[in-house]
Formats: sequence, C-alpha cells, structure tokens
Amino acid sequence: MNTHQDSRRRAPRLSREEKDSRSKARAAVRAAIKTVANAERAVRLQGTGYQSDHTTPAGMRPHGWTESSITAFLGQPDRLATNPHYKCGSAMRLYLTSRVLAAQGSDAFKSWLQKGKQRRKGAEQAVTTKRKKLMKYVHDLNIVVPLVQDVQTHAIESYNTWNSGSAKYASGTDSAAFLERITVNFIRHTTTDYEFELSEIFGKVGIETAREELRDKIYDEIAEVYPYLASECSRQSYTRSCAA
Repeated sequence: MNTHQDSRRRAPRLSREEKDSRSKARAAVRAAIKTVANAERAVRLQGTGYQSDHTTPAGMRPHGWTESSITAFLGQPDRLATNPHYKCGSAMRLYLTSRVLAAQGSDAFKSWLQKGKQRRKGAEQAVTTKRKKLMKYVHDLNIVVPLVQDVQTHAIESYNTWNSGSAKYASGTDSAAFLERITVNFIRHTTTDYEFELSEIFGKVGIETAREELRDKIYDEIAEVYPYLASECSRQSYTRSCAA
C-alpha cells in the first residue's frame, strides 16, 4: 500500500468553521495588501490631481488636455477597458498616470498649454469687443415711432389680414387689454425699423442682450408717443425679459 496515499486518506477534514476562518483570514490579507497599495498610490499621486494608476481622457481634461494633445503627446492608450456606463459603447482608453505626468512636465507640453491659453484669451477678448460694439450700435440707434391717426383701427385690420382664413378675428368690441396688445405689436412691427434692425444684428455676438435692448428702446418710444399704451409696453417688456 502507498503510505503517502494512505496518509492523505487519513488526514482529517476541516470543519465548516475552520474553512470559514481560513477564508476570512485570506480575505483579510488581501484587504490589507490592497489598503497598503492604495496608501502608497495616494502618496505617490498626492498633489498631481490624479487618483489612480490609470486615467481616462475625461480625467485629463481638467489639466488642459485635449484629444489632439493626447494623440500628439501620448499616442496609443496603455490599456482598453470595458465601458462601465454603456455596455455597447466603445472601450475606454486608459493611460498610465505616470506617463501622463511625465508628458505634462515636459517643456513641449508646457509650451503647447501656454499657447492654448493665449489663444483662448485672445478669442475671449475678441468676443468681448464684438459684444460691446453691438451694444453700442443698439444704444446709439435713433428710434422713431410715428404718430398714426386711428392706430387701433389699423392694428385691427392688420391683425385680421394676418390671421385671414383662421378662426382668429379682432374687432373694436374686444377687451381693452387685447386691443392694446395688438396695437403695440402693430406699431412695433409695422411703423418702426424694428424688423430691419433685427436683421442687422442677427447672428452677431451678443444678439440676445442686444435684441432685448432694441425691444426696450422701441417700447419706451411707443410709450412716449402713445401714453395710453405705456402699461402694455411695460407688460410686454417684462414678459419677454422673463421668457429670455
């Protein structure tokens, strides 16, 4: 008889409690090793802005990285990982943080980053200049609102022409609020340069603010020429500013 085999057969089996104890001990060792590794990594990456040994392009963006700079300075990723957010999405690109930090510390990257900041600053200044220029244009506009005799009748006719073929119809018996609203709209769109000036500022930097300023200038002038419409002008101005 093989004494070794006989010895193995006679070896006592571990109880469930002993197995559980050994399993917990192994888990505790793994946890301790992981804790030490995490602590070492935290010390190693302290002050770098990175949290792990690998980082994604999204994690690099706060440090000034772009897709083009990642390609230029890092090339291919060091690892590909399954996308945790989208199962069918493309694999996540992972780059060694040590390699990323080395690239960030290079003179070439620092020079590229500085030039990028200068370009952005120049672009921001250009936008600010364009916005100021547009606001000055609107501010300097000479808005003329003519005094039209029986303007409400003209407003009613214009409203009915615009809505011909529909169930909408205006008459002098409608509520004062409704008639004042369509009258102000008629004056603004038909008797002033509002539509022309809108086309002049369309698509320019600061259009939203400039358009609101243009409307307010016209509302103010309408209220000056037609005092009984001042409340409606204020209402429309407030309503539009809230919707903006």
